[in-house]
Amino acid sequence: MLFNIGTVGFSKLENTESRYQVINDVINNSTNKSSIETNDEKKFVENKKQYGNHIGVIVRGLQTDNKLTVTGIVPYADSVKKMPISDLSVEKVNLEFVKEQQVVEDEYHVTFVNQDTDMEMTFYLQNVVDYLKNKNNKNGYYDGVSVSALAYGGKIVLPLCDDDEFEEEIGLYSTYEDDEEDEDGDDIVAEGNILEDMEEFFVQSEKLDTVYHVLGKIKSVKELSNTTTKEKIYKLEVNTYRMNLDVYINKKDLLGMPSPGMRFMGTCWLQGNVMFK
Repeated sequence: MLFNIGTVGFSKLENTESRYQVINDVINNSTNKSSIETNDEKKFVENKKQYGNHIGVIVRGLQTDNKLTVTGIVPYADSVKKMPISDLSVEKVNLEFVKEQQVVEDEYHVTFVNQDTDMEMTFYLQNVVDYLKNKNNKNGYYDGVSVSALAYGGKIVLPLCDDDEFEEEIGLYSTYEDDEEDEDGDDIVAEGNILEDMEEFFVQSEKLDTVYHVLGKIKSVKELSNTTTKEKIYKLEVNTYRMNLDVYINKKDLLGMPSPGMRFMGTCWLQGNVMFK
């Protein structure tokens, strides 16, 4: 997975044992758990645990009797904003091209048209089990989507001058530290740097369709805390291209101090839920 769980406050998982501790905690102390039978007499299980307001970790796996084989661990951030949509489609994909990272679990990507902006958008599906249970309902089974953004790195820039030129910017891009090299992630962040002199943007990455380069005005700022690690996460409401997007970023990955009226510039992974009728 391109985005590790440092984005929701687990940036110091320095070894395999510490990762297993988080996985076991999610499985044994789930906030929410759902499952669906597969064709080979196994259960596809989705365990979700909240580690603070709106943030947490999803662990998925295949269960046979009492044995659960973990297939994926994913950070998540909730959004309560319902987007009006049209032309929704869901595609099962894999990410085998990602360098030096073993991808075990197939992903589901949702593509839709945001009716407020007439823009086509794609995000990583959080509620996979809900989708699998509802996908055969052909009578208008979805009612909307909610989308949030986990930022890979970002910075705060000053508001535009009256003559529509940038004032002095604060800092440079910051990316999370990981114990493994992430060449693809660095390349994706570099894509966003070439857009730096625009007024605002919401541009899909050329490398991964659920990743977007974002520049927009901050409308509100909330500071959250991971209840286990006490790491701080900012929740920024960012207005870009006539939509308000909830952006979550680990405080250590953000250069500058966010406040309403300033602008956020960063590279974000979109994820969300399909709302079913």
